[in-house]
Amino acid sequence: MKYNGHSLQVWVHYYALKRRVKPNAVTSGESQRGALIKIQDIEGNEGFSDLCPWPSLGDQTLDEELASQGPLYQRALDLALLDLEARKNKKVLVTATPIKNNILISDFRDLKGDFDFSKVTVKIKGNEHVYDFAKFLVENVVRFKTIRIDFNNCISEFLFSEFIHLLSEDVLRKIEYIEDPFFFHRDQWNQFSAKVKLMLDWKQAEEQNWHFRVWKPSREDKMQAQDFSITSSMEHPVGIAHGLHFAQMYPNKTHGFLTLSHYEDSEFNQAFIVEDDQLTYQADGYGIGFTTLLGKLNWIPALDGDNFILSNHRASLAEKKDLFQIKKQFTEKLAPRNYVLIPSSGSTQSSQESIKVIALTEQALINSAKRVNKEFAGNESSVWGCVLPLFHVGGLGILLRANIVGATTYYTSWEKFSPEWLHENKVTHLSLVPTQIYEIVQKKWDAPAYLQTVFVGGAALDLALAEQAEALGWPLVQTFGMTETASMIAVKKNIHDEYFEALSGVEIGSENGRFKIKSDSNAGYILKLNLQTQELISEKLSPWILTNDQVEISQNKFKFLQRESDFVKIKGEGVSLNELRQILQRAVHFHQATICDLPDARDGVSLVLVVLKGNDPATILLKFNAQVRPYEKIYSYIEVDEIPVTDLGKIKYTLLKDSLKDLYVKKLHS
Repeated sequence: MKYNGHSLQVWVHYYALKRRVKPNAVTSGESQRGALIKIQDIEGNEGFSDLCPWPSLGDQTLDEELASQGPLYQRALDLALLDLEARKNKKVLVTATPIKNNILISDFRDLKGDFDFSKVTVKIKGNEHVYDFAKFLVENVVRFKTIRIDFNNCISEFLFSEFIHLLSEDVLRKIEYIEDPFFFHRDQWNQFSAKVKLMLDWKQAEEQNWHFRVWKPSREDKMQAQDFSITSSMEHPVGIAHGLHFAQMYPNKTHGFLTLSHYEDSEFNQAFIVEDDQLTYQADGYGIGFTTLLGKLNWIPALDGDNFILSNHRASLAEKKDLFQIKKQFTEKLAPRNYVLIPSSGSTQSSQESIKVIALTEQALINSAKRVNKEFAGNESSVWGCVLPLFHVGGLGILLRANIVGATTYYTSWEKFSPEWLHENKVTHLSLVPTQIYEIVQKKWDAPAYLQTVFVGGAALDLALAEQAEALGWPLVQTFGMTETASMIAVKKNIHDEYFEALSGVEIGSENGRFKIKSDSNAGYILKLNLQTQELISEKLSPWILTNDQVEISQNKFKFLQRESDFVKIKGEGVSLNELRQILQRAVHFHQATICDLPDARDGVSLVLVVLKGNDPATILLKFNAQVRPYEKIYSYIEVDEIPVTDLGKIKYTLLKDSLKDLYVKKLHS
């Protein structure tokens, strides 16, 4: 999208802050919904902000605000741009300088016992119990130094008049201001201003040039006012950090940012240190900080009619620039709209060309999600667990399946994944890759009771491994799909099935024995960037995607006879690398070793074991050679420090084989 002269991509991370206390008199519910916003410019620079609407106080809902790109969304973009520029220029926006704040009390009835606020400013949330509230203030006035009151427009003009009438002169002297007593009417507010200062916060009318304002920097730019008080909007810590940036410009004021304790703790809260009424902030990185934590979150594209490119947040700046160059040239030269450009999980970058990027329409992604929901009865009561990256089609597909039917999605990293996490969140549907199934089996984790379906895709699933997982109760469904088909297009509901069955709306066929697929979720283009000329290489796809896989087809079912780049010739014999690698995994832990085919002057191709240092190649090959045919036996190995893998657990064979060129090949005695 274009915003204030910038070409941006916008990402969203949804959150729900769990409340410890009721925030005000007019808001109910156990949590506060909001969304963190991430923007990227064409160079891959990033900026972050918070969007935290309060529908109970007159805002649009979160979904409405995002869909309409309303005023809070626009303000979030402004702040994200501020953060982006700071990060780009290696500038820190929030220092460790403490700021002074009022202490926030959600309900005066919570103040019991011998409390003492004689040295700090207190802000108390008012409610309809004005007679009790006035009595409380009169009886306890000596316990307070300075009082701020916020009614959030929850009472009438009459009740407010009664409240003011009941207050003693001692109380009135200690009241610094009263915020939003009732909906703003200039004449009525002027009448009360002789008694007490009234502060206007929430926008309630088009004409609001009231001379005393509450300024929430996460919601609006600084307003024109005779005097103002800077406070939070009880938002996410990211929003608090943005607010502190502006609050630190006014070090002599008493601010209102001590709101994080009203929600359950999160990792973000650890950046804030509270001592009495002093708030100090320290977070890593430039801009508003939180660089590490923000990098761990799952982000989804805010589809807005423009083309959108997904990128791994761990990719280098050069890789991100290449991806944005692909998007730029795709948009300018081919001029399509509403495409999501997704790097292929099975593709790696070479010295000549970038990683392969698949262009899918938003509708294709939605069609794929609907197809899976229909086949597996996905509905609003489904609960999806997501541990796959959302910059690949697998993770993005999970989110879309849930969003379409209003289901719930929970995210976690694989490092924090556990059966307890699944059980706690009552997860019913889960997508994993074989690497993760392997770890589950190794840890002997039993499946939790709520789990209904575990989709396994991204790579071939070894039958013996699948049987071990099912013995632990994991309800596996093996899937086949590609980025080019917007996720899965066929499944094996029984792991012992020989054939995959195509999902409804998917047509399959063969052309000279090669597998072909047609569906309403097929990609429109395959894109690459020539790294030497920086020119776009584009291939417009036909309705049928033709692969190099050899298959046998029976009606709407198929089985693979030979996978693309899987078979090699060894001394004239066809050898399946995939089958050999599966056999190897029975002899050694996942990703500790693999098999590569290398050029051989005599045999054309030779097989070599690639093994991480610290393993015993002789023992591994002894076990392996006992299970394979004579011409498949391996007696050569190369020891390496690392076997590169993708975020989905696939080994990057192109990169791996390229790194083996100058390494010493060792031999075992046959």
